[in-house]
Amino acid sequence: MTRFRSILSRVVALHVVAIGVTSVLIPLALYWLLNQAANNLHRDALRGQAVTVGSFLRPRPDGGLDLDVPADVGPLYSDGYGLYSYAVLDTSGRVLFSSRADGSALFPPAETLPGEWVMRRRAAGSVLFGVTVARPVGESLYWIQIAQDLSHRDVIIDDIVTSFVPRVAWITFPILLVLLLIDILIFRRALGPVREASTTAAAIGPSRTDVRLPEQSMPTEILPLVHAVNEALERLEAGYRAPDLVGMARTVGQVLDIAELESFIVGDDAKADLHAVCSEAVAFMAPLAVDMSKTIALSGADGPVWVRGHADALFRAVRNLVENAIRHTPAGGAIEVEVLADGTVHVLDDGPGVPEVDHESVFQRFWRRDRARADSRGLGLAIVARVAEAHGGAVGVKNRPEGGAMFTLKLRSA
Repeated sequence: MTRFRSILSRVVALHVVAIGVTSVLIPLALYWLLNQAANNLHRDALRGQAVTVGSFLRPRPDGGLDLDVPADVGPLYSDGYGLYSYAVLDTSGRVLFSSRADGSALFPPAETLPGEWVMRRRAAGSVLFGVTVARPVGESLYWIQIAQDLSHRDVIIDDIVTSFVPRVAWITFPILLVLLLIDILIFRRALGPVREASTTAAAIGPSRTDVRLPEQSMPTEILPLVHAVNEALERLEAGYRAPDLVGMARTVGQVLDIAELESFIVGDDAKADLHAVCSEAVAFMAPLAVDMSKTIALSGADGPVWVRGHADALFRAVRNLVENAIRHTPAGGAIEVEVLADGTVHVLDDGPGVPEVDHESVFQRFWRRDRARADSRGLGLAIVARVAEAHGGAVGVKNRPEGGAMFTLKLRSA
């Protein structure tokens, strides 16, 4: 059934097979039933005739037997036209009466037993179907043989049975074909809600995450699948909204940082431990790196590196540099934050590097190399540049010979 992809085509294919099988079995079954009915009618009629012939028997005072067949019934048993034939025998097998012209028995007494049905072809070509019935008359028991000529023109039941298959049975196939067409219409109507659900599903997209498949008119067999799909869509929508909210919160935070840094002034006596700032930034960004299958490390100076500046603002700058490195480093790559004793911070990554023509542009607000990316608004490196400017320092980028980029934040020692 794998070659039929649609439910309707599978149903039609199975129905066609069923029609072929049924078209053969129904006529055979009806033929068998009609044949059984015809045989039962024969047997009932013959038993009735045996009783009738037995009622015509009259015992004589001398122990003999007479057969008194009424004149109006006699033609029924005439040898020339009669529908039935009879013979009355004693228990020794001697024929006492017979409707046959030669006065013989219908069936050889030695070859038949009372109650046994016999079919015998006559020399003339006709077929006799009959039975021998034991009948007591007076003090004696007699055998009554009764038979029917199956070739007689009044015997039409066998003709009906014989002609049924070629003349009548052919009608079963077109009738079943009509039923198949009706089934197709019924199934198309029953599968209407499924087609409607397919149309609805085609409308679901990033801008229509609230669309759900209709469940009210769905067939009971398909309803669990539709319900499961709707639940999956609920989970997808929730997941889609969650990253979007995170991105929006990050963008809002960066915009607020930019606004705050516009009026930010570093006091002459302000100083911060650059090593501690970088250590905190690496620890803060480590979970993101691990989730993205990347490694991050802090290297360089072992102790404090004092610079002129504000620790919180410097943390934002280093964090944005690390986040930028993480997002541009492929899975399995590494990010390194190196702190030098002269107040310099190098952030190295294994990414694609920055084209030389963009070395200045990357620090401009809202600049993005790939405008199709939804996870960046082009503010992170602009914040770094503003922090460096506020601290009287500088920030720059260059490509590493072995691949990747190295961003450098240079601050004044305290």
